[in-house]
Amino acid sequence: MLLFRILSTCFVVITMLLAIPSLTYAQANDQSFTAVSGEKMIRIAVVVPADLETVWKSFSTQSGLESWMVAQAKINFTRGGNLWTHSNPEAKMGSEGTVKSIIVSYLPHEMICFETILPESIPKRIRKDNDRIQEVIRFRYLGNGRTEVVSTSIGYGNGKEWEELYTAFRVGSLQTYNKLHELFTEEIND
Repeated sequence: MLLFRILSTCFVVITMLLAIPSLTYAQANDQSFTAVSGEKMIRIAVVVPADLETVWKSFSTQSGLESWMVAQAKINFTRGGNLWTHSNPEAKMGSEGTVKSIIVSYLPHEMICFETILPESIPKRIRKDNDRIQEVIRFRYLGNGRTEVVSTSIGYGNGKEWEELYTAFRVGSLQTYNKLHELFTEEIND
């Protein structure tokens, strides 16, 4: 319930931002769109100043994920493996607030597909409609120590509550991928 309240608050703050087709914070670029089918998709792209292997590890290892995404991560990086994350460094993994995902598939150094199971804090009626959201993350080395990361997530339903969730995830994803960029930018500046 707490997560839903936070998401609702975010919705109020960012409602006006929806009218802007592309949001950009630092180096993360919001390219979200609605497909021809009417399905909303969140797409965030970022170019980070790091080689492909280093960026890949930031998504496929516990220490990598904890360096930029969350306070705690537990990952079994195999097809069908689990990724559990928690934003609270003091919380017990698996407790309320743990985000649970399944690794649907991956191609080393090219793509990862996660399927996130919506937590109990999301209203039951939303989870009943569609209890999973998929995120496909693509990686492409651009040369000169730069790697492009493009995240696209799907699985959002229709209606006011889904719109609030979509908006909150859109803004949250943008902020999260900006943290990835900052991680590697700080390393260069140190």
